[in-house]
Amino acid sequence: MHSLEPSFGIHHVSVNNPYNLSDDLIEPFRPFVDSLVFENIYDKGTNELDKKMLVGVLMERCVIDGKVYRLGDAIRKTVESYLRCLNTNAISDILLPQMIEGGR
Repeated sequence: MHSLEPSFGIHHVSVNNPYNLSDDLIEPFRPFVDSLVFENIYDKGTNELDKKMLVGVLMERCVIDGKVYRLGDAIRKTVESYLRCLNTNAISDILLPQMIEGGR
């Protein structure tokens, strides 16, 4: 979609991993999944996670550049900002998600 080579990562550099870049770009979104898992396993006392619940994390909200986005859209914004970084050679162009203070 954006003509990036997924094996060329930023910090992930394993020669055995064909998705190093994907791993790097999704890393800022890990706290959202961790929070969902924590909430469902510890707070609700369930002992399993289903695919529907995990995919539902894409509907969670976050803040990027002062605006609220669903995670699915936020991933796109982050990738687009990464492309800007490559084109401008300016790390300041990266847009990363932040959790909404006080919850969802």
